[in-house]
Amino acid sequence: MVINYGYRYIIESALLKLLRYRVHISIIYAFLIINAWQKFSAQPLNWPVLWAFIIWHFALYLFDRAYDADKDQLSQKTEAVPLSQQKPLIWFSVVLSLAPIALLVADRQSIVPYLILLPFTFLYTFPILPGGKRFKDFFFIKNFYSAFIIWSFSIFWMLKNYAGLPDPTIHFFWNNFSGLLLTTIIGEIHWDMRDIASDTENNVKTLPVVLGLNTTKILIITALLIAFFGLQLLSGFSLVMMIVLVLMARVVKTNIIYHLPPLVALYNFIVQM
Repeated sequence: MVINYGYRYIIESALLKLLRYRVHISIIYAFLIINAWQKFSAQPLNWPVLWAFIIWHFALYLFDRAYDADKDQLSQKTEAVPLSQQKPLIWFSVVLSLAPIALLVADRQSIVPYLILLPFTFLYTFPILPGGKRFKDFFFIKNFYSAFIIWSFSIFWMLKNYAGLPDPTIHFFWNNFSGLLLTTIIGEIHWDMRDIASDTENNVKTLPVVLGLNTTKILIITALLIAFFGLQLLSGFSLVMMIVLVLMARVVKTNIIYHLPPLVALYNFIVQM
């Protein structure tokens, strides 16, 4: 048993170190935008545009991971970015966020929509607000910011400006992206369940910190049931998987489970389109 546990720990530690830079998150995002383009646009896939948004998404997550490397040592030491890499990765993510401009210019695409989106790469994490506050420090705003701007709206924005979307309206967004918005919000709150101790120490007002773990779980499961039975925003499999993952939070002692909600969000987006 000790040997088996030792092997499991070694394998899990190695896997979490691979996941620390969030490349897998941007791969999931890549599948999302490719599927969205194929579903909603009559135009062929434009790879320079797709790569521009994939790179932007990766730069955003890399900046967040690097900037908060010292804080991550408290809640996720195994997968935290080493402090020795913090400054180089911050500068690399800044340079990386400018690469899409070159891609769009080379493809003779307008850079204006991307320039409008570009500041959001850093606003989520950088303390630009009064008192050294960040958007991610405020109750529920951090969850909505990430799920809306970084995920669902950015895909909608890409389609609207680069894919010739025929109906770029709020009605279109609700019909096609509300399920993705919901699942990514819950995925963000799922991370917050794991980080209760470090968020409390850093005075970050997340839902689990403010309401408590059990109340948050009840609230999320209720929202999932309403989304499935009342709004038809989820598939049956997505509903079951999200409920299982929520119930497992802080019960199962592995950080791997906190990386699974984006996969459920991708699955739900594809089957619900």
